[in-house]
Amino acid sequence: MKKLISYGIFPFDVLVLSNTNLKRINTTLKEKLPIDCHKEIKAFKGDYDARTVMFSNGATCIVFNKMDKGTIAHEAFHAIAFLFDRIGIKFSLANDEIYAYTLQYLINKINGK
Repeated sequence: MKKLISYGIFPFDVLVLSNTNLKRINTTLKEKLPIDCHKEIKAFKGDYDARTVMFSNGATCIVFNKMDKGTIAHEAFHAIAFLFDRIGIKFSLANDEIYAYTLQYLINKINGK
């Protein structure tokens, strides 16, 4: 799977890749990212069920080697936490709805809804 998901109202996208090897990850990300971010792709080396990385330009990539509901929720949470940190929205009980709605939106998009 390869999906580019737009947050819509936020200025960054999420690229979701699944069941792919490091060579394909490198190729795909080098096509999508500016050259100054290419050195950051090394974050996807290693053995993991899934990994989420926000690059220095604000783009986020989630790579899944395992896609059960819990893993999707876990990685989607990382993605929105990176996003909100980047745009300066710190989590609090006063703004938890924006986190919850964005998490729901991202999980639905990852699941094809």
